Amino acid sequence: MLIPNPIPSQPYQSISMDFIVNLPWSKGFNAIYVVVDHLSKHASFIPTTTGLDSRGFTLLFVKHIVCRFGLPESIVTDRDPRWTTDFWLSIAKSLQTKMSLSSSHHPQHDGQTEVVNKLLMTMMCAFIAGKKDQWALWLHLLEFAYNSAVHSSTGTTPFHLLLGFHP
Repeated sequence: MLIPNPIPSQPYQSISMDFIVNLPWSKGFNAIYVVVDHLSKHASFIPTTTGLDSRGFTLLFVKHIVCRFGLPESIVTDRDPRWTTDFWLSIAKSLQTKMSLSSSHHPQHDGQTEVVNKLLMTMMCAFIAGKKDQWALWLHLLEFAYNSAVHSSTGTTPFHLLLGFHP
C-alpha cells in the first residue's frame, strides 16, 4: 500500500536529492548534486563528480545543506547505490533522519527532484547552448533563476517562501 509523503511544516524539514550525471567535464566537474526542499520547492544545484564515494557526498551534503538549512527530518532518494550503502544509512540513523528510498516500481516517490532535474537540463541546454564545457561556470546563476521563478504549486517563488522576500 502506497503512503503519501507527509507535508512538512517548515522549510528543509523534508528534502529529496538526486544526481544529474554523465555531463561534459566543466571546471573539474561532470555531475550535479540536486537537493530540493519539499515545502518551499527551493533547490540547490551543487557541482560534483561521479567519482566521489558515499563519504564524499556526505561531506557535500553537510557543507551545502546542513550548514545552510539544518538537518532534515526526512530525505527522499532513489535507489542509487550512493544512498543505499551502510555508511550513508548509518549516518542517517545517527542523525535521526529518516531515509525514504523509492522503489523501482514507483519512481514517482522521488518525482519532485526528477522534475527539477528535467527543468535544469532544459535550462542548461537553452542557456549554455554550444559551450557545453562551461556549464559549471553558470550553474549558480541557473540555481538563482530557478529559485526566483514562481512555482505553479505554491503560487510564489521558492526564495519568497524560504526567505520571506524576493532577492
